[in-house]
Amino acid sequence: MNVYSSKKRPIWIVQIGEPVPHDASHQNERLFRAGMLAKHLVDTGSEVVWWASTVDHARKVKRFDSFQEVEIQPRLKVAFLDGCFYRRNLSLNRIRNQR
Repeated sequence: MNVYSSKKRPIWIVQIGEPVPHDASHQNERLFRAGMLAKHLVDTGSEVVWWASTVDHARKVKRFDSFQEVEIQPRLKVAFLDGCFYRRNLSLNRIRNQR
């Protein structure tokens, strides 16, 4: 799967820290801003790539061990960038994770 698979360039949404539709525990949760925007864009015919972290910091779990692309539905892919855990909100690991 390639994020540039269509003739039309996809719209990119870059957001970490929000629930991602891929997470089983988030299936019944309300979408946050990035999720609502992605849904609206897909519903209006756009292709969307949502960039997120492999680390779910709210639940302190790693979704994948390295970069992964997951097709959530037609025209919506989530590209998980390799992230790292950090213990404190003010730390070099947090800065490294969010760059």
